[in-house]
Amino acid sequence: CDHVTPQSLGSDENVPLPSLSVAIIFLKLLLKSDSLLTEPIIAYSVTPNSANASFILIESIITPIFARHIKKKIKNKNIICVAPDVGGTERARALGKILNTSLAIVDKRRPKPGQSQVMNVIGDVKGKTCIIVDDIIDSGGTIVNAAKALKQRGAKEVYAYITHGVLSGEAVKKIKNSVIKNLVITDTIDNIGKTKNVKNIEVLPISGLMGEAIKRISNSTSVSDLFK
Repeated sequence: CDHVTPQSLGSDENVPLPSLSVAIIFLKLLLKSDSLLTEPIIAYSVTPNSANASFILIESIITPIFARHIKKKIKNKNIICVAPDVGGTERARALGKILNTSLAIVDKRRPKPGQSQVMNVIGDVKGKTCIIVDDIIDSGGTIVNAAKALKQRGAKEVYAYITHGVLSGEAVKKIKNSVIKNLVITDTIDNIGKTKNVKNIEVLPISGLMGEAIKRISNSTSVSDLFK
């Protein structure tokens, strides 16, 4: 698909978007499907002509996939979902709802221009396994710094689940040397060459599952079984 920027569509969201027309078609199909996929859409208050349509389409499918992976791979039940910034609160809340966990938010700000960034953690993370969830990781700074802040406040372990792994510049090196126990990204971007020898980065293949989900939605058959 061709790509457009959120700014060109009048949106302030800093997310990459495929063709809006294709996204609208998929979104209309989703709105006819079962509650497993439509519930996250309602949470984001998306309309069929919204610039966020494709973003919500992917998030609606990815969230239950991440939840299933977490239940299978992370045995510690003392889990909390974490938004790496205030803008990611709804995403973390949607995952937390499936996992039946509480929510924390990393609030980053500069008190004054030129002063170093201050990171505050809203929520109790002490002794807990933190699951940072976000839509995209580019240079890696936000996620790595958020994980560091969580550990400084007593988090037992920090995992990160990110939909799109851009991993530009020194991102892989930052993740490798960070406190993040495991970063899980999907294969929406091909990163095999960058990540194959990195022990704490895992690529979760989802292309086949997304194709099957779209097929089932278009055929008006159940999608829920895919995420059990």
